[in-house]
Amino acid sequence: DEVGRVGAMLGTASVWAGSSATRGRLVREGPRARIVHLATHGHFRADNPLFSTLEMADGPLMLYDLYDIAFDADLVTLSGCGTGLQTVVGGDEPYGLTRGMLQAGARSVLATLWDTHDGSATHFMGAFYDAIVGGESRAAALRSALTSTRDRYPNPYHWAPFTLVGAHGPLPTPGMTRG
Repeated sequence: DEVGRVGAMLGTASVWAGSSATRGRLVREGPRARIVHLATHGHFRADNPLFSTLEMADGPLMLYDLYDIAFDADLVTLSGCGTGLQTVVGGDEPYGLTRGMLQAGARSVLATLWDTHDGSATHFMGAFYDAIVGGESRAAALRSALTSTRDRYPNPYHWAPFTLVGAHGPLPTPGMTRG
C-alpha cells in the first residue's frame, strides 16, 4: 500500500515492488533518482554495523554495499523497521544505514528509530510526501506528517519513530542548483 501510494503521489516515479526491487536495480538506477523511497525491512547490527541490512528481493543490501553506490538524491527514505538506528564506533563516528546513505551521496535521509506499524507508517509517508509535493521543506513536511499521524494514532509508537537527517529545506525544483 505504501509504495503504491507514494509512487502515485510522485507522479513520474519508477516503482519497483516485489521481485523487481533488487539490489542490482538500486545500484543501477538509484544514482539517477532524485528521491529514493525504500519500504522494506531493515536490520540493525549493533555488534557490527557494517552488516546492517535492508532486505531487497534478491537478498540483503548491507551497509558496506552502500560504499559502491553514488547517489545524487535529494532525499532517501528508509521506511522500514529500525532503519535509523546507529552506534558509535571508533570514537565519535556513528555507523548505521543513515550514515551509509549520506556517505553514498544522499543529501537527506528519512528513517525510523524502531519497528513501525504498517498502517501508521503508510499514513505518515502519505502525509509526508503530500507536504513535499505541496512545496513544503523536508523539515516542515516531517512536522506535518508527525502531527497528522499523531492526530490519527495518538500513541507515540506510531508517530514518533521518524527522523530526518541532513538537508532540511525544500527539494530543489528541476534545473535548480542543489545544495
